[in-house]
Amino acid sequence: MKTIITLIAGASLTACANAQMEVQKPFEISVGGAFFTGDLDDLDPGFLVGLDYYLVKNYSSQTMQFVGARGWFADQASAYGVHYGLRFGVPASPDAPGSLYFKLAIGYYNSDVDSAGNDWGLGGFGAVGYEFNKNMGAEVGFQIAPETGTVDNHSFYAALAFRM
Repeated sequence: MKTIITLIAGASLTACANAQMEVQKPFEISVGGAFFTGDLDDLDPGFLVGLDYYLVKNYSSQTMQFVGARGWFADQASAYGVHYGLRFGVPASPDAPGSLYFKLAIGYYNSDVDSAGNDWGLGGFGAVGYEFNKNMGAEVGFQIAPETGTVDNHSFYAALAFRM
């Protein structure tokens, strides 16, 4: 686990080593639906909520670092925790109304499944999104929480993101 964290920290420092600038709207609130898969695919869809804070933006590569908290909840399963992540923007023409981005985050999450108990451990998410303007975007992705007993707490998600 220390190796994974060291690799992620090194990659983020390398990705953001060039000139950096302050993010104008550093807070992002995400709300959406969680669609469980694997061991929990028989559960009804749940919801997710997240709050991220963007630390710095790299001038040349459109890369931003962020920290945040996220949770996804359903009748018989939930997960919540804190994370560190990177958002990689895809360069767009100046006339484009929006821009495509990719997100990767890793963190410490609590997974709680009614039939299997709860457990803390490594979790995270990956997503592809589209920022319509500087205030709002949409993303789809896959999120993973620690295994509880023998039950995996994984889900696909779709969310709207609001920047402040």
